[in-house]
Amino acid sequence: MGHNPTGVVLSVERRKEIYAVCSRYDVIIVEDDPYWYMQFPSAEIEEGRSRNLPRPEKRQQPTSGKQTGYAFLDSLIPSFISVDTEGRVVRLDTFSKTIAPGCRLGWITAQPALIDRYLRYEMDNLLS
Repeated sequence: MGHNPTGVVLSVERRKEIYAVCSRYDVIIVEDDPYWYMQFPSAEIEEGRSRNLPRPEKRQQPTSGKQTGYAFLDSLIPSFISVDTEGRVVRLDTFSKTIAPGCRLGWITAQPALIDRYLRYEMDNLLS
């Protein structure tokens, strides 16, 4: 979602446009974004002020309307998986980049059918 090292983040509208193209051409989106939680909306305001830019527009909330109850989490630009209606997004997450570099802990979020196929593939490789 974010670009490292610039910190540029795609807007919700741009995510929806990309998702529509991927849907049209039957493309799976693999979203590998270990820095997703490193969005700091207040930094945009200060950056704009220091560069004499207009105040950025308020970020959109997730289209699902779900709220976490935590202001910081609710202020983050949602990931591709939040606009996924067809099960074409595979999201990869980890603690290895931000919290515990030595931990090497990661996980996959995707539709159950994709996870099942991945697990079968891994089991076949383990047994071979």
